[in-house]
Amino acid sequence: MSEHTEADVRRFVWFLFILFICSGSYGATWVSDEFDSLRLSALAFVGVPLATAFLLLAHLAPGWQQRYATLYRLALVVIIAHFAWGNILLVNAFAADDGEQIVAANIGSDALDLPKKKGGLGIYYETRW
Repeated sequence: MSEHTEADVRRFVWFLFILFICSGSYGATWVSDEFDSLRLSALAFVGVPLATAFLLLAHLAPGWQQRYATLYRLALVVIIAHFAWGNILLVNAFAADDGEQIVAANIGSDALDLPKKKGGLGIYYETRW
């Protein structure tokens, strides 16, 4: 059995973290629900810049996590919260049952065509492509 060094474990954790960010970004842009404008604004103005700065600092300035421990933890929590939203939508879309779909709704006097499906987590969604 091979011994894994601390550096190997750190690389694997960073790989999982970057994979989490990428899948959350994909889920946030591919799946459309009633919170599109809020979610995409939060990702564009907070999530992506914060994640980029976080990853650049981690790569270019090793040891900043110890010097600014509170900022590090706060940034990590905000990044995970932002990209978890996209991951939850992605899980919802992949766990969807093809049977239930809303095709039309009446709101006031207007009839709208809403091609939305109910996902596996109970969230109504539609895919963009």
